Amino acid sequence: MLGRSFACCVLLAAALAAQETKPAEPAKKEGYIPGPFTAHIVLDQRTDPAKPMGKRNVTGKEHCLVTESELNPTLAIFSGALPAAEGNLTKLAKKAKDIQAAYKAEDFSAFALFHVLTDDFASDKNADKSADALRAWADGVKPGGVVIALGTKGPDDKPTKPMSDWKLSPTGTSAIFFHKHKIVKRWDFAADADITEATIAAIAAEVDKEMKKK
Repeated sequence: MLGRSFACCVLLAAALAAQETKPAEPAKKEGYIPGPFTAHIVLDQRTDPAKPMGKRNVTGKEHCLVTESELNPTLAIFSGALPAAEGNLTKLAKKAKDIQAAYKAEDFSAFALFHVLTDDFASDKNADKSADALRAWADGVKPGGVVIALGTKGPDDKPTKPMSDWKLSPTGTSAIFFHKHKIVKRWDFAADADITEATIAAIAAEVDKEMKKK
């Protein structure tokens, strides 16, 4: 009996030591993309819509567009509100569509991720309704190569890790341009901000500047 007790103590001590010596998570490098953001893909039309199971089509899947695109030039739109037929998000999505089409040969990526869910897609009671609203919006916008996704922000008092890592507002909008793991530039807008045509032109100009680098 004593032998068993001693063995248990040894095993417990070893387990505690292992926990104490577990290496800390490496710090994120300043200026680099901070981590993944897995989301439910509502619409992906990068391949022929008539062939929904095309090579890159991930419609209906839980998928991380950041991880997929981290090396490619990417314009990511994050928003804490669903888009209206006309407005900031529609203007941004249309410009992202134009940019993605212009640099398609360079494998340019673009996506709009709406982090409006408080739970994962399978559990959130508003998930299906939100997905339907995004599909209806996309029917009018015709996003082309811009992938549309639904993300989870978490409860108001406890944002998800991706929300914290990316420093996203639960109600505002961010446009983030990254390339080769690095954030080239980001633009953050309050929920009630008007995103002007001049700002959208500045986003496009920043992309053009990066894409013309040798």
